[in-house]
Amino acid sequence: MSNRRKLNPPPEVRAYSAAYRCSDCTSTIGKTYRDEFGVWHIAIEHDETCPVLTGTTDPFADVVNAARGLAVGVVVGQVRL
Repeated sequence: MSNRRKLNPPPEVRAYSAAYRCSDCTSTIGKTYRDEFGVWHIAIEHDETCPVLTGTTDPFADVVNAARGLAVGVVVGQVRL
């Protein structure tokens, strides 16, 4: 059996990463990977001066906007959307 499916993010993860936009900077999507527990992570690379990166503003609204329309839930910290 091929291991390829395990290495590629599922469609929902790809859709979320394509939909995410930081409202404060011109962020890009970095590495997408699955940890040892099977949880997928998407690295968002914010600009150096982005208030989200410096902790001045909360990215929660951007996370919610990206999750809209997905058929599955998204977990942010301990909050399930």
